[in-house]
Amino acid sequence: MNSLTLAIDTGSPVVSVALGAGPTPLAHRSATQREASGSLLRLVDEVLVDAGHRVSEVARIVALSGPGSFTGLRVGMATVLGLHQALGMPATALPTLEVLASWAQQGAGIQTAAVVAVVDALRGEWFAQRFELDEWPSAIEAPQRIAASMVVAELATSPVVGFGARRLAAFGADPSSLLEPDFLAVAALAVADRSGLVWDPGTLLEPLYLRSPVIDKTPRPGLRGAPGRW
Repeated sequence: MNSLTLAIDTGSPVVSVALGAGPTPLAHRSATQREASGSLLRLVDEVLVDAGHRVSEVARIVALSGPGSFTGLRVGMATVLGLHQALGMPATALPTLEVLASWAQQGAGIQTAAVVAVVDALRGEWFAQRFELDEWPSAIEAPQRIAASMVVAELATSPVVGFGARRLAAFGADPSSLLEPDFLAVAALAVADRSGLVWDPGTLLEPLYLRSPVIDKTPRPGLRGAPGRW
């Protein structure tokens, strides 16, 4: 039997956990982003119970590293790093855009030469990266942050995959070319099983935000150094 792999995605709108024998999923669970921070370990436990295994039997563990929810990424990657440190299993982080491209190829059966993976960057922008589809998705270019209209204008020659991708139809994209995954932890199992993958727990310290978080610097009454009364 192949080594058991645990995969966790907490940066996407649909948070998911999957356990697989190599690339073959044995069990998976999902939750909304809002529920994830308080229920992630419960989801992990439920997946293990569903598959009939204990956490001590897991051979390796992966987390998706983004781009995605700032808080979600931190929760997931810290959890995986903690399990790695506690149990000594190999661990690494996988770029979310690459896993999206793999889902399009393996899960949706896309047969085109290339696919564009996207993550909603909010404020009318998207993170986007084009991948060539061969045996495995291979990045053609670095990820970029561009307006929704530019995603359609620049990348319309390839199918687009990502959570919320169908909203790009409002900017002129062909609806039939817009693919939305169900959850990504299962797709991550296949990426984690490919030969040549470097298992580096240090990658769990480097979320791929691709943009600095927005910090509200507006003074608040009653705060030290800000106008107002205590």
